[in-house]
Amino acid sequence: NNFDACSNNCTENECELLLYKSDNKDPVEPGDNLTYYLIIENNGTMDCTGTGVKIKDYYDHDTEYESSSEPYDDLTNDYIRWILGTLTPGQRIEIELDMVVSEEVDCGEILVNKAKFWSRETGWGNYVIEKTLVECPPECGDSHVDPGEECDDGNDIDDDGCSNDCETNECDLK
Repeated sequence: NNFDACSNNCTENECELLLYKSDNKDPVEPGDNLTYYLIIENNGTMDCTGTGVKIKDYYDHDTEYESSSEPYDDLTNDYIRWILGTLTPGQRIEIELDMVVSEEVDCGEILVNKAKFWSRETGWGNYVIEKTLVECPPECGDSHVDPGEECDDGNDIDDDGCSNDCETNECDLK
């Protein structure tokens, strides 16, 4: 007979961390404020420890750090790291990370923000990734009829058939 060390009623004690990530808007425009929401929770049956549970969040080079709801341990041009201490079973921590989208970001670009966690019991977890589309507002006078425009003749002159706010107008062209 093969016997294990547990009876049928035994539950294995383990640290089980889950990390969730979302943002407050998608798409964004150049210059917009963008908030990422990170939620980490211990779904296991024992503490997650080590030198403290850590989250490392890597942000896109077209965004700039503004603030976060939790004090950070390390901040660079590429990432921010929080050391959160011990997470007990069922404990959940929420972090808001406020960023600013660069004015120079290209329209149509996808901003990529990724985060992962660490504890002594789990090591580094897999990346959780949030992608955000950059869209630029329609620009009257760019010779493209964008959504919300009736016309766009490539200039911002009134009374030439297409007004400076890209709506058709009556004009007397002789």
